[in-house]
Amino acid sequence: DPRRWGAGYVHYNPPRNPKSKVVNTHKGRITGKGYRPKRAVNRKGQAELGLRGMNYRSGYVGGGNYIDLGAGLALGYRPVESAGVELSYSQFSQAVTSSSSDRLNRPLQAVGQVYLFPWTKLSPFVSAGYAWNRVDFDDHYRVDGHDRQATKEGTLRGPVVGAGLEYNLSKNLGISAEGRYLMYDNLTDLD
Repeated sequence: DPRRWGAGYVHYNPPRNPKSKVVNTHKGRITGKGYRPKRAVNRKGQAELGLRGMNYRSGYVGGGNYIDLGAGLALGYRPVESAGVELSYSQFSQAVTSSSSDRLNRPLQAVGQVYLFPWTKLSPFVSAGYAWNRVDFDDHYRVDGHDRQATKEGTLRGPVVGAGLEYNLSKNLGISAEGRYLMYDNLTDLD
């Protein structure tokens, strides 16, 4: 019986009509009246196109870490307001200003996203999915005073998880910041 749900606070997505009345009940008695809050945004059914600038932090199996700069594109769709899907492609290079590089990472990621407060301007979200990363290494690096070389070419794959914040500047424009962790399950395939 919905009239018995009134003990405590439960926060639901506000409806699209900001003038609809809210009546809170507890054991059949009216405990409060008011108007539902106005939505700042509504992303249900929207397609998204995003440009990205980011860095990629990784390392070699035998030791040694690196951070590369990159850029990419993301396509997304929100079938419901609080959940979406995204397909993104990026390219990270050791030498951003040069036409050739000793190290390239080109991840393709397919993720689902859940937004915690999708009707507000600032919404935290989590992502989970799968990634494929085409790597091409011919890199010389130094670990513990020893010169090493990584020469690898192939595709890494594995699950990806992330968390971030989305800020909606207007109805059709927003920015987001997100950190993702890629867990490759076939690192030994490239040894």
